[in-house]
Amino acid sequence: MTLYADFFWEGNFRLPMSKFIGEVLTGYGLHISQINAMGLPRLTHFEFICRANRVEPSFKKFNTFFFVTY
Repeated sequence: MTLYADFFWEGNFRLPMSKFIGEVLTGYGLHISQINAMGLPRLTHFEFICRANRVEPSFKKFNTFFFVTY
């Protein structure tokens, strides 16, 4: 598996990742290498906003805002 430094830098991604990121990846059945450059900042931004408002981020809450149906 290859991950690039820019992916970590631009997405503000750190290891070990938070429980929220793991929960979202598991919920969608994805691996971290399958997240594109726009997806990771969306996850981290959602987590930061939740924590700033003293709300525990969760996959259910994230999915409520960002679930797309076609």
